[in-house]
Amino acid sequence: MKKVIIVSPDPIYGGALVLFKVNQLLNDEGIDSKVFISNAYRNPELPVIIFWIKWIIKTVMHIGKNVYNGKKFRRKYTPFIDKKNTIVIYPEKIYGNYLGAQNVIRYFLYYNKYPNNAYGKDDLFICYRKQFNDYNLNPDENQLFIECFDKNIYRKYNYEKRNGKCYIIRKGKDRKDLPTEFDGPIIDNLSEEEKVKVFNECEYCYSYDTQTFYTKIASYCGCIPIVVTEDGKNINNYVTSEDKRYGIAYGDSASEIEYAKRTQKDLIEEINNIEKNNINSIKKFIKLLEKVF
Repeated sequence: MKKVIIVSPDPIYGGALVLFKVNQLLNDEGIDSKVFISNAYRNPELPVIIFWIKWIIKTVMHIGKNVYNGKKFRRKYTPFIDKKNTIVIYPEKIYGNYLGAQNVIRYFLYYNKYPNNAYGKDDLFICYRKQFNDYNLNPDENQLFIECFDKNIYRKYNYEKRNGKCYIIRKGKDRKDLPTEFDGPIIDNLSEEEKVKVFNECEYCYSYDTQTFYTKIASYCGCIPIVVTEDGKNINNYVTSEDKRYGIAYGDSASEIEYAKRTQKDLIEEINNIEKNNINSIKKFIKLLEKVF
């Protein structure tokens, strides 16, 4: 099996946490996998040298400052690779192939934002969820669904009365329907422990990010997450028939909120099975790598 390099930003948001989890699971299965941390993204209109200058600056600024779930982690710098014997996994944020890899995987953790000329003709495409798939590039629906959940951090400890609201903005930052003022805390830039504290205090969590795992975390902590649907859209625009949306309301109708409350117990059971499902998913992914590369 070839070595694997996973390109990822610092693991402080959901997509990067997934990439680090994939790395851990590959290592657990005996695959030589490492993370190449890159906090600079190439603008397709600028020369590659500009990207590398930005990357060096950001790297120097971040040395010794990285925290992963409250624990220090070691950076792995791997800008030069053995092209024939290495597979490089790029998330959907990355334009082009700046590491010059011969074996490339494009991992759509969110919607594809680039035209096809951003990719190589032999790249392998996979999606995190079928909701994010680009069927023109990935007609076989290759998928790697991995979830991250640390029960030492994410937990419900308030079983008493709750009050107030909190908010998630994240990928919804450009929405035109964002309020000018919020009557509760925005959890986006809080530490994971602080997010959990807010989720345990508030009765409701309104999310303007329609695709975030933090709605599940809120529900697991006993808060009722309400995804604020965009104008002219409904639940069918955000979830597929295969998706389990236990513990989450789409819109604040009485029926949706009742559903979220009633299915919180199903969400807890689903989360308890995460590690088992992750192992099954990574084994299937390794078989795909062996077949393609």
